[in-house]
Amino acid sequence: MVEEKKRENGKKKKKLSKKEIQNRQIMWAVILMASIILIVVLVPFIVKNYVNEFVYLKLDFQKTKLGEIFFYSTKVPIADSRGKVIDVYTMNFRNNPRKLDKIEFSHPNDVGYVYFKKDETVYISLDPEMEVCEDNAIALIPFAGFLRDFAKQNVSSAVSDEDYSNSTGIPYVTCENSANNTVIYVNSGAKTEIKKTAKNCYELTYANCEITKVTEKFTLLVLEKYMSYFIREDESWLDMFK
Repeated sequence: MVEEKKRENGKKKKKLSKKEIQNRQIMWAVILMASIILIVVLVPFIVKNYVNEFVYLKLDFQKTKLGEIFFYSTKVPIADSRGKVIDVYTMNFRNNPRKLDKIEFSHPNDVGYVYFKKDETVYISLDPEMEVCEDNAIALIPFAGFLRDFAKQNVSSAVSDEDYSNSTGIPYVTCENSANNTVIYVNSGAKTEIKKTAKNCYELTYANCEITKVTEKFTLLVLEKYMSYFIREDESWLDMFK
């Protein structure tokens, strides 16, 4: 019985001719060559357009490298009262802006935009007990510079602990005692997130020393509102600042 099945299977298998074998070899060679060409062409295209260059919030970002550090750089258009672009503001992010979407921004009963009290000082109030990380200064210095130079805010530092304020002379500022100002309260915690607790009060919390991520996320929230008014049609203005 077993021998009969073997003979039947052997009959079913057709022996390939030499020409058929050659044709198959040629076919696989063509498939292999086509695959190599696709890899050579598509990989640089994907890296250039989806990895090293991309559009986010209507802004063109480019991944660049300085030494051993990667940055995500962009130029934000500065327009006059007629909407004509007259300048650009260059920005360098340490984190991929698209990945910062994972950081939660909660704003109960309010729109998801950042609001600054007009003509009033913006206080960046630090909790003296927050985790000390290597990136604290790296994150906070450019963050304050962005609020001052781009958002055109009068920025000042403060602390959220009254005793620490009395011993150091640093202003004691919280969302409760400075309702007339915009207060950005920075502290460490169990989760990296941003909470809008009042119209002009924000709590930035970082976990695992992700202070750069949370300050850059807040920066993107500011840019999101700004760029919502910008119509990305004619991009010739970019050539003026290359």
